[in-house]
Amino acid sequence: MNQFSTILKFELKGFFKNKSYVITTVLFVVIIAGIMFFPRIRAAFGGGGSVEITYGEPVYEMVLDATPEMVGQMNEVMMLGAYDEESAYAAAQPFAELFPEYLVMMTLESEEYIRSLVEEGHVACGIFIDSQTSYKYYVQNMEMTDNNADDADLAMRKVAQLSVMEELGIAQKDAEAILGTEITHQEISLGKNQAVNFFYTYIMIFVLYMAILLYGQMVAMNVATEKSSRAMELLITSAKPVSMMFGKVIASCIAGLVQILLIFGGIFLFYNLNKPYWGGSAAGTIIGMFFNIPAGLLVYMLIFFLLGFLFFGMMFGAIGSTVSKVEDVSTAITPAMILYLPGFFISIFSMTGGGVDSSLVRVFSFLPFSSPFVMFTRIAMSTVPGLEIALSVVILAVSVVLVGLLAARIYRVGVLLYGKRPNIFTMIKSVIRA
Repeated sequence: MNQFSTILKFELKGFFKNKSYVITTVLFVVIIAGIMFFPRIRAAFGGGGSVEITYGEPVYEMVLDATPEMVGQMNEVMMLGAYDEESAYAAAQPFAELFPEYLVMMTLESEEYIRSLVEEGHVACGIFIDSQTSYKYYVQNMEMTDNNADDADLAMRKVAQLSVMEELGIAQKDAEAILGTEITHQEISLGKNQAVNFFYTYIMIFVLYMAILLYGQMVAMNVATEKSSRAMELLITSAKPVSMMFGKVIASCIAGLVQILLIFGGIFLFYNLNKPYWGGSAAGTIIGMFFNIPAGLLVYMLIFFLLGFLFFGMMFGAIGSTVSKVEDVSTAITPAMILYLPGFFISIFSMTGGGVDSSLVRVFSFLPFSSPFVMFTRIAMSTVPGLEIALSVVILAVSVVLVGLLAARIYRVGVLLYGKRPNIFTMIKSVIRA
C-alpha cells in the first residue's frame, strides 16, 4: 500500500507539473470564459443582448404588397407569392401565424422575382404557391434543421380547408372558428424523458470517449518513455508491478477528472455570472438544461466514467510496456482503441434511433468493454431494473481488477523486453512463465 501511494503521488505530481497539461487546462478555461462572457461584452459595446421571447408571441407582423424598396437586406424576411392575387391574400395570414420568427412579406410579383430575391440574399427564403395544393419553397442553403417546409404544409392545408368550407357555404368567420379550435394536452412520462436526457447523455458519452483516448494514450506514452530511458529496470526491481500499474492508471484518471471538473466548473461559473445576458437564447437554454442533471444520474455518470476509464487505462498501460520506442505507441494501442469503439457507436445509434431497449443494446450493456457507454445510455434514456444496473457495475468492477492484475503481469514482462516488439503469442508465453 505504501508503494502504491508513493507511486500515485509521484505520478500526480508529474501530471500537475507537466507544462502541456497545465497550458491545455488554462487554455480551455480561458476559451470557455471568452465564450461565456461574449453576450456581456457584445452588450457593453452596443451590440445588445438576446431578446427573451415568450412562446407563441409573434416577433414580426405580416406585411402586404411588399415592394423591392421595402425588402432591402432584411435576412429575416420570408417572401410569399401566389399564382393569383386572391390566393396570395388568403395565404398571408396563415403563413404569418405559423412563421413568427420571420417577417412574412406578400408580393404580387412573379415566381422569378421571389427566386431572384433569395439568390441575391435579400431575403432568407421564399414561398410561391402554384395552386391550392402545391407550392415551391426557395432557400439559398438548406440547413439540416430547416423545418420550414413542414410548417408551410400546415399553412397550405389551412388555406385549402378554408376554401373548401367556403365552397360548402360556411362563412369565413365560422370556418376560421372551426379550424382555430385549440387543443390542450399534458405530457406525463412515467419513466425517462429521452428528449430532455439526450443532450447530457451524449455529452457524457463523448467526454468518456475523449478521456479514454487522450489520457489512456498518455498512460501508454509515460510507460514507454520510462522504458526507453531504462529507468524502468530500476523501478521494476524496487516496486511491485501491480502497485506501479494501478498507481499510474489511477493517477491519470484523477488528473483527467481534475481537468474535466475545471472545464465544466468554468462553464458553470461563467455561465451563471452572465446568465441574464444569455436570455432565452437556444444556447443558454441548452447550457442551463445541462446543469439540471438529476443527482442520481450524475452518480451513475461518475461510476461508469471511473470504472470505464480504469478498465481501458490498464490496457493502455500494459500495451505501452511492450513497445521499445515512444513513436510506436500510436500503432500499438490501435487494437485497444478498436475494442471500445463498438460501445461508443452502439450508444450513439441507440440514442438517435430510439433503440435503447433492444436486445443488442441490452447484451452490450453487460460486456465490460462496452458497458461504460451502453449501460449509462440505458439508465439515462430508459427505465432499467436495479438488478441489471448492479450486475453491470459488478461485472465491470471485477473486470477492472482482473484486467489490472493481467496488465501488471504484462507490464512486468514487457518493460524488460527491448528490441522488436513481441507478438501476442510471445507475450502470452512470457506472462504464463512470469
